Amino acid sequence: MLMADVLPCALLEGCVVTGASTENLKEAVQAYQGNHSNLQFLDPEVLQVHVPPFVTKDDPVSGSHGHNTFERNQRRRSYIKKKKEKLGTSVEGNVENKEAIAEDISVPKDIDLIALPQLCFPGGLQVSSIEKEDCFHFLVFTDVFGNRSHGVVVQYYKQVQVLQDGSSYQNGQPHRALSRLSKLYAPYAICLISKYAYYNALKDCLSCLRLQLKSCRDSDIEDRIKEFAAKLTLVPTPPPGHLHLVFNMKPLQIVLPSQEDVDGPVVDIDLHFPFLCFKPKQVLKETDDIVLINIDRGTISTSFPPKLWIPDVPAQTSECFLFRVRGLQMHYDLELSHLGASTDLNHLRSQRRQWQQTLNLEIQQVTLELIVNIFRMRASLDIPIRPTIQEMARKHSRSENGLSNRLGMSMPNLSYEKAPEGPIRQNSLKKHDLEIGNVKIVRKSTKLFKLPEFPPPLVYYCIQNYYNELISLLSKAILSVSPEDSALLARYYYLRGLMNTMIGKRLDALADFQNLYKTDIGIFPNELLKKLVDSLVQDERCQVEKRPELKRLISKLKKENEGDRRKCDDHVKTFELPKKHMQLEDFVKSIQESGIVKDNGTIHRLFDALTVGQQKQIDPETFKTFYTFWKESEAEAQDVHLPVDVIDHLDNNECVYKLSCSVKTSYGVGKIAMTQKRLFLLTEGRPGYIEITKFRDIEELKISSATFLLLRIPSLKIKTTLRKETFEANLKSECDLWHLMVKEMWAGRKMADEHKDPQYMQQALTNALLMDAVVGCLQSQKAIYAASKLAYFDRMKLEVPMMVPKTTSEMLKHKINPSANLTSPLAVDVLLYTPGHLNMCEAEEDSSPKLWCALDDGKVVVFDAASWSLQPNCIQVGSQRLVWIGSRGISQGKSKGKIYVVDVVKYSVEKELVAHTDVVQALCSAEDRYVLSGSSSEDGKIAIWKVE
Repeated sequence: MLMADVLPCALLEGCVVTGASTENLKEAVQAYQGNHSNLQFLDPEVLQVHVPPFVTKDDPVSGSHGHNTFERNQRRRSYIKKKKEKLGTSVEGNVENKEAIAEDISVPKDIDLIALPQLCFPGGLQVSSIEKEDCFHFLVFTDVFGNRSHGVVVQYYKQVQVLQDGSSYQNGQPHRALSRLSKLYAPYAICLISKYAYYNALKDCLSCLRLQLKSCRDSDIEDRIKEFAAKLTLVPTPPPGHLHLVFNMKPLQIVLPSQEDVDGPVVDIDLHFPFLCFKPKQVLKETDDIVLINIDRGTISTSFPPKLWIPDVPAQTSECFLFRVRGLQMHYDLELSHLGASTDLNHLRSQRRQWQQTLNLEIQQVTLELIVNIFRMRASLDIPIRPTIQEMARKHSRSENGLSNRLGMSMPNLSYEKAPEGPIRQNSLKKHDLEIGNVKIVRKSTKLFKLPEFPPPLVYYCIQNYYNELISLLSKAILSVSPEDSALLARYYYLRGLMNTMIGKRLDALADFQNLYKTDIGIFPNELLKKLVDSLVQDERCQVEKRPELKRLISKLKKENEGDRRKCDDHVKTFELPKKHMQLEDFVKSIQESGIVKDNGTIHRLFDALTVGQQKQIDPETFKTFYTFWKESEAEAQDVHLPVDVIDHLDNNECVYKLSCSVKTSYGVGKIAMTQKRLFLLTEGRPGYIEITKFRDIEELKISSATFLLLRIPSLKIKTTLRKETFEANLKSECDLWHLMVKEMWAGRKMADEHKDPQYMQQALTNALLMDAVVGCLQSQKAIYAASKLAYFDRMKLEVPMMVPKTTSEMLKHKINPSANLTSPLAVDVLLYTPGHLNMCEAEEDSSPKLWCALDDGKVVVFDAASWSLQPNCIQVGSQRLVWIGSRGISQGKSKGKIYVVDVVKYSVEKELVAHTDVVQALCSAEDRYVLSGSSSEDGKIAIWKVE
């Protein structure tokens, strides 16, 4: 079995090291030598990026510190930066400049590396004459769609050694003139990025790493950080519930707490800190000073002076909250004052963690009570809080008083309760149930599961052994759990399913996930299961047929994934990147095999674009870069998740294919989105929809410039037929590319409307996306000119247009192209229209009518006659001319008089009949009881076939 490269739901998504560049540090050192009080602020940069997969099955079995041990593979979006070689300096001070080389670094797609260095040094990066203590802070990255990633950053200082005469600069290297060195320290930052908010756990991991780096040679630091990151990618995050995971990071035991429930967040942070910084009354008063910033309108509103009315927290609610907070025990040292000192570090940490988890739960419950009481009191006083609540109440035919009663059922009745005087003390270190008012909250006990020790050499076979050991431990845990404890069993099955997926035991993984139906369906990983089923090989699928429980599981998944259809080709082609320079003919073949585009004319234009200003051949590295950008753009388009309010404005088949950076426009600040039909603005803050224009409504398109201070910023202006005002967007460096793409889409829309051929619009979209990939690939001044080679429809509209006669235009509904997915157009031999509801089977799955097109190479392609969209299915039934008769799909091919019976539901050849020795020239139906076939002169016979 082959091991998967990346663990689903892994703790770590990426590790980034930031700091000052070697050149900037050298300048700072020289300035410091001239003036010891001159401690400069430097610009932080990204120095290292480490992301999974670190080890793949193709890696050589070698030591853990070899250069090939951690292979950085291309994944998701690329961060391509020009990284200069370090300035080599000899003792005599001779400096040799080396050529800049390009380093291709793969990073998490939601993280902007350009802004990350500044976030790692919020107070700026300044060298210091003294070594400072390590400092931690936390980050939250939120994109325009609300997706979050979390970062934990440690800042630390590292000594920079400098000769006092300034003639030589060395970083951490021994030198014969050490007696003349002055000490200077440079700050660095390591940022761990995760999809999960494990702030304390990742902070503890970084503390362990810093301890290791202190005893590490400078030359080994990068490998040590990389090895550290690789270990964290082996750690799975626990599923929601009460099973926590523990792993050894040496010298600390790290605990990953699970979510309380599927919809709840991970709570791995100290929630009582605000109460240590502010008094409880101040926490409530914080809501009295609210500042609202409207990014779209550029306005700021504040509650003081009273421009924005904020209702007061009801007095009884406030009194109840203050009373609850007074009962919280938020001073850990007081809790331990009566206990003896422990000599076990991990025991102390476990004790502290138990206290913190109990306190966090109490704070969550008190805060929840505050929120519910605010809603309840406002509703009972008949004071409207927000219109949406009234709308929801009316929708469900319930009065506001009914809403009040429903919200208040789980909380104490404040009108009958008086807060007792004096604080109530509880021993938080003991297990107890929480009592909030009249409600008793039963705390569920947690279970710890310890992961195996990390493999010492992180190579392929050792990691596989690690996963096998983890599976063995999980199997023992499953056997030790009582069948009545189904929730705990479900968590073990879930984790074992992940591990079986990693080592390639897909059937065992399916069986583990199938067990979730019996234990806890709430944590069932639908998306992972779909990918797992798609990866099954033929032998595994045969085994699934013999196991009813797996067969039912896959059947259920297929019903949920109705979009999956069989591919046209009867076989799967394995595409490999070219390894030698390509002339036009080889380039056409490689592009077609890669699946990017099939049309020969488009590929020829792409070849011209990629070879602008050079020999008419393409090297393997250029092809690889172009292919990578194309695939990453494709993946990014699939990952765009629009809010429901935005989706409501789009058509059912509409998708976002291109999304700009956040820009300032005449409609507000946001990202410009391009679909196959329109442009719209995805506003920032709370994502919203503002339509810019449909492509058919564009009247004028041009590049202008907007003034900002003393700068002229390139902007795109779009004038439409439906609005008087002109839309303008400050797209800056993206302006030329967007201008090209929108012009091509506009021209394609005009051609499609004039000729009533929607395929023109699809081709224009392909051209625009190829432009984007060409610009991303070349990254030079000639990139825009090269991309313009693909502006096919924009050039076509400037040439003499093919006029469509008025009578033809009035009668023509639209055209369709059965050769759209082929390399060149083919003749249409036969057409067959089949009405909807062919039989009961199809009526349940697809009741739309079909148009069957027999092409002259023996292919039969199918259109959905309701939408005239080409179906992703084709049939190969011989070669050359075809004759088709009847809705049962009886056809014949020129290959030695064969007659094919086609299943029009399954899109497959059902039977192959041979009764003629020459080509069949005619077919006819006899009252749906018989089919007659007649052949050419060498045979000259008529065959009569029964219709079953």
